[in-house]
Amino acid sequence: MLFQHLLHQGTGACGTVRLNRRGMPTFPKKMKRGKVTFRENGTQLAVNWQDKRDLNFLTTVHPSSMAQSGRLDHFTGEPKVKPACVLDYNKKMGAVDRADMITSFVDCARKSTKWYKKLFFHLLDTAVLNAYTVHRKLFEERMLYKDFRLKLVKELIQEHPLPRRSTGG
Repeated sequence: MLFQHLLHQGTGACGTVRLNRRGMPTFPKKMKRGKVTFRENGTQLAVNWQDKRDLNFLTTVHPSSMAQSGRLDHFTGEPKVKPACVLDYNKKMGAVDRADMITSFVDCARKSTKWYKKLFFHLLDTAVLNAYTVHRKLFEERMLYKDFRLKLVKELIQEHPLPRRSTGG
């Protein structure tokens, strides 16, 4: 239902999905490694691909085709082929994993049971990482992410200092 809603709003989507989700088609139970099955309903493509384990994808932006992965099978020496949606998903997830790794070292999240606080700090970390990425593209100066965050905080404090409270007694 989510992918249908996104597609109706003009946004394509691709991602992994569990086979027991409501509305998912049925696939063969046991397949040999490298085998793939496609099911399409006109707007969505469901893919079941057997690699090291059973992988299931749902996409609204990919065709039902296989593509070369750029690697060779070490048993046969032939190029490895994977579904196009798997290759695209892996490429995009690499960037997400890298962003998660970078922010994990210096994230500002604190232990909290309030979901909205966790969400706020996650969004703050993401905004700072995006600013760092733009800074690296615009300026030749190479700066570590940790140093960028410190410099950002110092500049924000200088720009918006808190008024001093009088200790009148």
